[in-house]
Amino acid sequence: MLRGDPDDPDVKVDFHATTTDDDEAKVALEALRGAFLQAARTLVLRPGEMAVVDNRIAIHGRTAYQPKYDGYDRWLHRTFIHLDHRRTRAHRAGNGNVLF
Repeated sequence: MLRGDPDDPDVKVDFHATTTDDDEAKVALEALRGAFLQAARTLVLRPGEMAVVDNRIAIHGRTAYQPKYDGYDRWLHRTFIHLDHRRTRAHRAGNGNVLF
């Protein structure tokens, strides 16, 4: 869940899919979840609005909802931006602009 510099680590966690090995880890995971929930802020977007999130400095998620499939449901559209085009060269066919 934590990686990188111990003084400024990157956090990656999925509370629905992460399991713990012992009681101490379970307490720590719940404490982390509680801290995130306490600090959380809700952002409500209207049609046509967009939120850009830097995954390196923000933890984010979506609230649950039940889709109606009536054309008005909310859907997540994802895009990725990277700062160093050279690092992805091996993953782009013909060194093109599309990353697969």
